[in-house]
Amino acid sequence: MAKIRITGGANRGFIIDVPAGARVRPTPSMAREAIFNILAPAIQDAVVLEFFAGAGTLGLEALSRGASHAIFVEVSAKHAELITRNVARLRAGARATVIGADAYHSLTRVEAVGLAADIVFLDPPYDETRSLSPGTKIAAFVARCEGIEEWDVELAHVLGRHHEVAIKCLAIHAGSR
Repeated sequence: MAKIRITGGANRGFIIDVPAGARVRPTPSMAREAIFNILAPAIQDAVVLEFFAGAGTLGLEALSRGASHAIFVEVSAKHAELITRNVARLRAGARATVIGADAYHSLTRVEAVGLAADIVFLDPPYDETRSLSPGTKIAAFVARCEGIEEWDVELAHVLGRHHEVAIKCLAIHAGSR
């Protein structure tokens, strides 16, 4: 089991467990700090949705920084259980929903939570190629979100700069409802 620290907010410095191994690569601390510095005005009281959650670091970071709720979607039962344990250790159980399902087949369950996402994180495995393709259900789901704005070019630049491999990560701020 590997460890990673939350970089900001009420739980800053809190150590969360992350799966060991090459399949899950949590977003590095510098990248998370940059992402959340950019999203700072939007994160307070936001509902965040993290597809391909892996270790759930983006959603856990968002909860620490004031998000009202985080929805995690992760296909691996082992990783989903780890996210659930980390949420419990953060005492954020009432503010989190963990869905153990493939991101491509989880949209009905995500909608059943009954919360409209303000911020959506997509950080698929590096070998995943279909996530952001226009024809996928996820792309259609994200496109349906009310008030979607184009994602921040600055954010794309920061992500590209902090990852050794070109990461396919997207943060979309849907604006206030």
